[in-house]
Amino acid sequence: MRWFKHYSDASSDQDISKLIDEFGGDGYMFYWRVIEVIASQMKPENTKTNLDYSYKKWAESCGLSQQKFKKICDFVSTLSLLILKKREKSCEIDCPKLLEIKDNHFKNLQAAGNKLAPKIKKEIKKEIYKENKQSDLLEEYQAKLYEYCGCDFGIQLVYEFDNRHESQVINGITQLIDSGKKPRSWNLVKTFIENSPIGKITKTKANSHDPYGELNEPDTF
Repeated sequence: MRWFKHYSDASSDQDISKLIDEFGGDGYMFYWRVIEVIASQMKPENTKTNLDYSYKKWAESCGLSQQKFKKICDFVSTLSLLILKKREKSCEIDCPKLLEIKDNHFKNLQAAGNKLAPKIKKEIKKEIYKENKQSDLLEEYQAKLYEYCGCDFGIQLVYEFDNRHESQVINGITQLIDSGKKPRSWNLVKTFIENSPIGKITKTKANSHDPYGELNEPDTF
């Protein structure tokens, strides 16, 4: 994001006034500097309004000592200006208001990017598939899932569950087939997998043999 709207009466905001009353110019600088840092990392294709930095990096970015930065964070946590997730050595700060005060140039880039989004997502999914090629056994059960429900959830399986989750994925698919439910969305498949046991692989009651053969890498998404 190249710039954002900074209203002339921003300092009269109730929570910003409290921040200034408590920490003076350091409090005011903290708030707007944090927003600047987050905004500088925002891209048209990625509208995340949060950043997770170490306290050291945040403090240096704001020109404050780590002790002062943490003290202001504790106070800001009681206000509604920012959303903070404080950890032992880092702090994730979210500023949803940036979506409201973003510049027009950024909005235009987002609008243009949305037209290209399907094509970009398709290329990304192809790369994910290539980098996280499934084991032969997982491919076999992906084929069983496709044969059973008529939907190709291969990309989602690769993206969210890698070979470390092999037994969980296979047991989830097995339980789904045995349940008789025909999923038309990824959420139902994901629920079965997440709730399935990890460890020993169980065979499905139906279609326990493998008539499907090796699954080829999909060329459509």
